[in-house]
Amino acid sequence: MKPTLDFFLSLIALVASAPVILGCMIAIRFTSLGPAIFRQVRVGRNEKPFTCFNLRTMYANTGDWPSHEADEAAITPFGRNLRRTKLDELPQLWNILTGDMSSVGPRPCLPSQKALIDARRARGLYSIRPGITGVSQIAGGRHVPTGGIGGMRRHLSVGHIDSDRSSTDYRDRPRSRPRRPRKSES
Repeated sequence: MKPTLDFFLSLIALVASAPVILGCMIAIRFTSLGPAIFRQVRVGRNEKPFTCFNLRTMYANTGDWPSHEADEAAITPFGRNLRRTKLDELPQLWNILTGDMSSVGPRPCLPSQKALIDARRARGLYSIRPGITGVSQIAGGRHVPTGGIGGMRRHLSVGHIDSDRSSTDYRDRPRSRPRRPRKSES
Protein backbone atom coordinates (compact mmCIF):
# COMPACT_ATOMS: atom_id res chain seq x y z
CA MET A 1 0.00 0.00 0.00
CA LYS A 2 2.79 2.46 0.87
CA PRO A 3 4.43 2.39 -2.62
CA THR A 4 1.05 3.13 -4.22
CA LEU A 5 0.37 5.94 -1.76
CA ASP A 6 3.91 7.27 -2.28
CA PHE A 7 3.37 7.23 -6.04
CA PHE A 8 0.06 9.11 -6.07
CA LEU A 9 1.04 11.65 -3.41
CA SER A 10 4.36 12.36 -5.12
CA LEU A 11 2.60 12.73 -8.48
CA ILE A 12 0.23 15.30 -6.96
CA ALA A 13 3.13 17.04 -5.18
CA LEU A 14 5.25 17.08 -8.32
CA VAL A 15 2.48 18.64 -10.40
CA ALA A 16 1.69 21.16 -7.64
CA SER A 17 5.35 22.09 -7.13
CA ALA A 18 6.24 22.25 -10.84
CA PRO A 19 6.03 26.08 -10.95
CA VAL A 20 8.29 26.33 -7.89
CA ILE A 21 10.79 23.86 -9.38
CA LEU A 22 10.76 25.73 -12.70
CA GLY A 23 11.25 29.09 -10.94
CA CYS A 24 14.16 27.68 -8.94
CA MET A 25 15.70 26.20 -12.10
CA ILE A 26 15.54 29.58 -13.82
CA ALA A 27 17.07 31.30 -10.78
CA ILE A 28 19.88 28.71 -10.64
CA ARG A 29 20.68 29.23 -14.31
CA PHE A 30 20.75 33.03 -13.88
CA THR A 31 22.94 32.97 -10.76
CA SER A 32 25.56 30.36 -11.71
CA LEU A 33 26.88 28.38 -14.64
CA GLY A 34 25.94 24.75 -15.14
CA PRO A 35 22.79 22.66 -15.20
CA ALA A 36 19.95 23.44 -12.82
CA ILE A 37 19.33 19.79 -11.99
CA PHE A 38 22.09 17.92 -10.18
CA ARG A 39 22.29 14.18 -10.79
CA GLN A 40 24.20 11.93 -8.43
CA VAL A 41 24.45 8.16 -8.14
CA ARG A 42 23.23 6.94 -4.76
CA VAL A 43 22.80 3.54 -3.14
CA GLY A 44 19.16 2.45 -3.05
CA ARG A 45 17.04 -0.49 -1.99
CA ASN A 46 18.90 -3.81 -2.09
CA GLU A 47 22.09 -1.76 -2.66
CA LYS A 48 21.04 -1.06 -6.24
CA PRO A 49 22.54 2.20 -7.54
CA PHE A 50 20.14 4.83 -8.84
CA THR A 51 20.37 8.42 -10.03
CA CYS A 52 19.11 10.87 -7.41
CA PHE A 53 17.88 14.27 -8.63
CA ASN A 54 18.25 17.59 -6.79
CA LEU A 55 18.24 21.23 -7.66
CA ARG A 56 21.90 22.22 -7.89
CA THR A 57 23.06 24.12 -4.81
CA MET A 58 26.82 24.07 -5.42
CA TYR A 59 28.91 25.54 -8.19
CA ALA A 60 29.24 23.27 -11.24
CA ASN A 61 32.15 20.79 -11.22
CA THR A 62 32.58 21.10 -7.45
CA GLY A 63 32.98 17.39 -6.80
CA ASP A 64 31.02 14.34 -5.84
CA TRP A 65 30.97 14.05 -2.06
CA PRO A 66 28.35 14.09 0.69
CA SER A 67 26.83 17.54 1.14
CA HIS A 68 27.84 17.70 4.82
CA GLU A 69 31.47 17.39 3.70
CA ALA A 70 31.20 20.15 1.08
CA ASP A 71 33.25 23.28 1.58
CA GLU A 72 30.96 26.19 2.45
CA ALA A 73 32.56 28.19 -0.39
CA ALA A 74 31.32 25.58 -2.88
CA ILE A 75 27.68 26.40 -2.13
CA THR A 76 26.12 29.16 -4.22
CA PRO A 77 24.29 32.00 -2.45
CA PHE A 78 20.99 30.86 -3.99
CA GLY A 79 21.92 27.27 -3.10
CA ARG A 80 22.11 28.21 0.59
CA ASN A 81 18.50 29.37 0.40
CA LEU A 82 17.45 26.21 -1.41
CA ARG A 83 19.12 24.05 1.24
CA ARG A 84 17.69 26.04 4.14
CA THR A 85 14.16 25.70 2.76
CA LYS A 86 14.80 22.14 1.47
CA LEU A 87 13.46 23.13 -1.95
CA ASP A 88 16.58 21.55 -3.44
CA GLU A 89 15.01 18.15 -2.74
CA LEU A 90 11.79 18.69 -4.72
CA PRO A 91 13.13 16.89 -7.84
CA GLN A 92 13.43 13.75 -5.68
CA LEU A 93 9.66 13.45 -6.08
CA TRP A 94 10.58 12.07 -9.51
CA ASN A 95 12.66 9.41 -7.75
CA ILE A 96 9.55 8.38 -5.84
CA LEU A 97 7.54 8.16 -9.06
CA THR A 98 10.16 5.86 -10.59
CA GLY A 99 10.18 3.66 -7.47
CA ASP A 100 13.78 4.42 -6.47
CA MET A 101 12.82 6.30 -3.30
CA SER A 102 10.05 6.65 -0.76
CA SER A 103 8.75 9.67 1.09
CA VAL A 104 10.29 8.57 4.40
CA GLY A 105 13.23 6.23 4.83
CA PRO A 106 16.96 6.29 5.42
CA ARG A 107 18.61 9.01 3.36
CA PRO A 108 20.42 7.50 0.35
CA CYS A 109 24.19 7.47 0.63
CA LEU A 110 26.92 7.69 -1.97
CA PRO A 111 28.68 4.56 -3.25
CA SER A 112 31.96 6.02 -1.89
CA GLN A 113 30.66 5.96 1.69
CA LYS A 114 31.86 2.39 2.29
CA ALA A 115 31.75 2.45 6.11
CA LEU A 116 28.19 3.78 6.08
CA ILE A 117 27.13 1.20 3.49
CA ASP A 118 28.62 -1.61 5.62
CA ALA A 119 26.88 -0.31 8.76
CA ARG A 120 23.54 -0.05 6.95
CA ARG A 121 23.97 -3.50 5.41
CA ALA A 122 24.64 -4.99 8.86
CA ARG A 123 21.40 -3.50 10.16
CA GLY A 124 19.26 -4.45 7.19
CA LEU A 125 18.56 -0.88 6.08
CA TYR A 126 18.80 -1.82 2.41
CA SER A 127 15.58 -3.83 2.66
CA ILE A 128 13.59 -0.60 2.35
CA ARG A 129 13.68 2.27 -0.12
CA PRO A 130 15.65 5.35 0.82
CA GLY A 131 13.56 8.44 1.55
CA ILE A 132 13.39 12.10 0.71
CA THR A 133 13.33 12.63 4.44
CA GLY A 134 14.63 10.28 7.09
CA VAL A 135 13.29 9.35 10.46
CA SER A 136 16.20 11.21 12.04
CA GLN A 137 15.24 14.44 10.26
CA ILE A 138 11.69 14.07 11.53
CA ALA A 139 12.99 13.43 15.05
CA GLY A 140 15.49 16.26 15.18
CA GLY A 141 16.45 17.91 11.94
CA ARG A 142 19.76 17.73 10.12
CA HIS A 143 21.78 18.28 13.27
CA VAL A 144 20.94 15.06 15.13
CA PRO A 145 24.16 13.85 16.80
CA THR A 146 25.67 11.02 14.79
CA GLY A 147 27.70 9.14 17.42
CA GLY A 148 30.13 7.43 15.07
CA ILE A 149 28.80 6.26 11.74
CA GLY A 150 25.27 7.50 12.04
CA GLY A 151 24.73 6.44 15.71
CA MET A 152 21.38 7.99 16.56
CA ARG A 153 20.37 8.36 12.92
CA ARG A 154 21.09 4.67 12.32
CA HIS A 155 19.13 3.73 15.43
CA LEU A 156 16.14 5.75 14.28
CA SER A 157 16.33 4.33 10.76
CA VAL A 158 16.47 0.76 12.08
CA GLY A 159 13.40 1.59 14.16
CA HIS A 160 11.75 2.69 10.93
CA ILE A 161 12.10 -0.82 9.52
CA ASP A 162 10.42 -2.31 12.59
CA SER A 163 7.51 0.16 12.68
CA ASP A 164 4.30 0.14 10.67
CA ARG A 165 5.74 2.52 8.08
CA SER A 166 2.65 3.12 6.00
CA SER A 167 0.67 4.45 8.97
CA THR A 168 3.44 6.58 10.47
CA ASP A 169 5.26 8.03 7.45
CA TYR A 170 2.51 10.35 6.30
CA ARG A 171 1.57 11.29 9.84
CA ASP A 172 5.20 12.21 10.61
CA ARG A 173 6.12 13.83 7.26
CA PRO A 174 4.86 17.33 8.19
CA ARG A 175 7.38 17.38 11.07
CA SER A 176 10.19 17.26 8.51
CA ARG A 177 9.85 20.84 7.39
CA PRO A 178 12.46 23.47 6.62
CA ARG A 179 14.23 24.83 9.65
CA ARG A 180 14.16 28.52 10.32
CA PRO A 181 17.50 30.28 10.09
CA ARG A 182 19.03 31.44 13.35
CA LYS A 183 19.87 35.11 13.68
CA SER A 184 23.55 34.27 13.21
CA GLU A 185 22.71 32.67 9.81
CA SER A 186 20.70 35.61 8.47
